[in-house]
Amino acid sequence: MSDEENEDQDTEDAAKEDQDRLNKAVSNVMELLPVHDASYHLKSGGHGGNHLVMKRQGKGRPRTIARMPTTSDLEYHALMAEKKVEFMSADPVVNAARKRVDPVSMLATIKTEIALESASLHFQRIENEKAGKDIAQISSRRVDALSKIASMELEMKKLGGDVLDVHSEKFQMVFKIWLDGIKEIVGEMLTPEQADLFFNKLATQLEGWEERVTNTFR
Repeated sequence: MSDEENEDQDTEDAAKEDQDRLNKAVSNVMELLPVHDASYHLKSGGHGGNHLVMKRQGKGRPRTIARMPTTSDLEYHALMAEKKVEFMSADPVVNAARKRVDPVSMLATIKTEIALESASLHFQRIENEKAGKDIAQISSRRVDALSKIASMELEMKKLGGDVLDVHSEKFQMVFKIWLDGIKEIVGEMLTPEQADLFFNKLATQLEGWEERVTNTFR
């Protein structure tokens, strides 16, 4: 074999070794890449060579592959966890629950928190109006918050004794005990005819008593 032929063979061998190293390197990278990043693949070419060509992706969004968190990520999340615990510990509703305050005080605290959220929604609605954005959803959420405040206000009055529910089961039980006591006393002191006359007048007098009592406490 001539010197010229040997030189050509050496050049061809070197090129083949370079191509093999390239193929191996590309294969390693492709294994490390997430699925949606592997946009290229090897394709056999002429004369035993390979080259990269673009790989067509299927329809839809590529699969999301989360990366491993770094040390900085872990430190940040640990700090945020501490901040979250501090914030929750300072929350008015949490403090009220821990102190086991009475129901009226708890409802008052919750009502204040809902009122703050309602005010925040009101502010956001005004800002959206300025920007020409849709406000229907925000308005609906604020109306819902205000409705809850109104319901809680009524519940607080009931718990505080300002509202007397004469139709409640407990009140009707007390009324029955009181009426049975009267029947027993009347039966001991009056004749049957007199007792019937008394209860007829009493029934007439008590007609609509629930409405009269309710109106008195409004």
